[in-house]
Amino acid sequence: MTRMDSMGLMTNMNIAGGMSICDKRAAATGKENETSDGEGAERPQRTQRTQGTQETHVSVHPGQSRSTRIHVNPARNAGHSSTRDSACSVNVELPRRSLLRAVCTEAALASLGAAGLSLPHLALAFDGKPADAKAEAEANAERGRAAEGSRSRFGKDSEEALQGRTASSGSGDTTDVLVIGGGAAGLSAAIAAAELGASVLLIEKMSALGGDTLISGGYYNAVDPVRQSKLHIVDSIELFESQMLDLGDGLNSPEVVRTMVEEAGDTLSWLEKHGLVFLPQVFEVYGSMHPRAHKPVLPRGTGWIRALSQAALTLGVKVRTNVRATRLLVDEETGAVSGAAAMERKKGRDVLRVFHARKGVVIAAGGYGANKALVAEASPAFENLPVDSLPGATGDLIEAAREIGGSVVNMQFVECVPGSRAGIAFPIRLDYIPRRMIMVDRYGRRFTNEGATRTQIAADILKAPSPAWCIADADTVASFDAHDQKNLYRGLYMGEAFREKSPKALAERLGANPKELMKTLKSGIGRERLRTAPLWATRLHLRIHTTLGGIAINPKAQALRPDGSVIPHLYAAGASVGNIHGRARIGANGLTAAAVFGRIAGADAALNDPLRVF
Repeated sequence: MTRMDSMGLMTNMNIAGGMSICDKRAAATGKENETSDGEGAERPQRTQRTQGTQETHVSVHPGQSRSTRIHVNPARNAGHSSTRDSACSVNVELPRRSLLRAVCTEAALASLGAAGLSLPHLALAFDGKPADAKAEAEANAERGRAAEGSRSRFGKDSEEALQGRTASSGSGDTTDVLVIGGGAAGLSAAIAAAELGASVLLIEKMSALGGDTLISGGYYNAVDPVRQSKLHIVDSIELFESQMLDLGDGLNSPEVVRTMVEEAGDTLSWLEKHGLVFLPQVFEVYGSMHPRAHKPVLPRGTGWIRALSQAALTLGVKVRTNVRATRLLVDEETGAVSGAAAMERKKGRDVLRVFHARKGVVIAAGGYGANKALVAEASPAFENLPVDSLPGATGDLIEAAREIGGSVVNMQFVECVPGSRAGIAFPIRLDYIPRRMIMVDRYGRRFTNEGATRTQIAADILKAPSPAWCIADADTVASFDAHDQKNLYRGLYMGEAFREKSPKALAERLGANPKELMKTLKSGIGRERLRTAPLWATRLHLRIHTTLGGIAINPKAQALRPDGSVIPHLYAAGASVGNIHGRARIGANGLTAAAVFGRIAGADAALNDPLRVF
């Protein structure tokens, strides 16, 4: 197998003693995706010299046949290279820093890891100092040129492991389907693939599963004749589809939209089969445009992650957390994505892992709301807004897909909703139920249609005389789930939410004009929605709730190139996708898109013909 070595040369790597990669595989237990322990530990050293020195043999191509031995002495932290051929023997002493520059790159370590080699004695940091920018740029360019000829390559080399952190190589894992991301989309993909008999490995960047699903409202949109008819709600696939296309403003894919609205109902039943319990009612929630949102019994996204993680583990899905995927591997002969490179955080060190996937890779790693630099580049008008997303939503895999030729679309669009001011990590909101609250400006005048789209309401908030407020009554607050009520009371005691027995007292607290506020509250909508004292108010701070850009897919969740062709064996689901929602998203569609296309991606990947991987 052809790989790129630490100096950018094409190498056929053999373990000391003459055993090739293929020989080593043949001598293994036959369980290709097993590691030496459940944690994916490094494999035992094949050859040991005194004081823990590692020996490897590398055959270098093209050019004259020769053999290079590298000895690393941990006591000296230096390398000694001896090169022998028929004509001469040359010994070269490599300074510590140059040796580490040559070897400790993701591409080099991936080559070693794929061969079953491990060099823990190279796990040394650059004294916590970044490398020289000019030298690193030249090294990056050279590695990029070398990578063009490699059979299995990274999109481009990453230097993240070199920036003052410890890095070491780790042995790879092989599975049928590799899922990147542990939220609703990733877990749905893992379950669907495992149901069809595929072996599945799910890797998650953070220390626990959940992603932004955990902090979502938990609602799931679907046309549901059983629940909706009991509540005399008229709905249809066609209405749902037209609303999505109208809101997307021609920037979402009609075929993808149609697939989502058609499959949402069946996927709802599938989720219930796997233990996710929904209330018998359906709801209209903030920005949802119609009462078709299904609410789990457990608050927010906790029910989703509990049920789906249990289902995945029951089906034998292997899960690894603290594993940050950085690059996709592409098989040069077929053009299919064959795995991913990742950095695994273990005992304070970043350990490089190479994961090989015989049947497919599913990107379900979320959006890019937590990546301030990317938001500033793609949508600068929103760069200073606080963000709801968890720290893992940095768009790494969207960029990785772009680097191997994937189509990335609609990155300029973000969705903003009201929430807490910057510096408060939990939502303090009264706007969950559009028809049971009103929004007023600093004078006490209603300024928007609370049942409009999220995009429209956000625009109206920005234009309204500031500060703007959301007002709801006691019965509305009592209808919130325990989690939302808890956050609201926390806001009350922090001085971020207000509660008063009379409209006059509330106007004084908000600094609004009492006459204008009384006029608003006595209007038809005010009387209808605000009936029970005390009245509550929260200030309307806009936050980035989610990002809408990402990888373009087809109805089978296959990742596309700009020309519309499919990237074989690569899939995307959830907030990593950019052509589902278009310019704006319907409220409660996020989890629908995640579950529907996660399920489709996992099932389709499981049915692929397997690649021959390392």
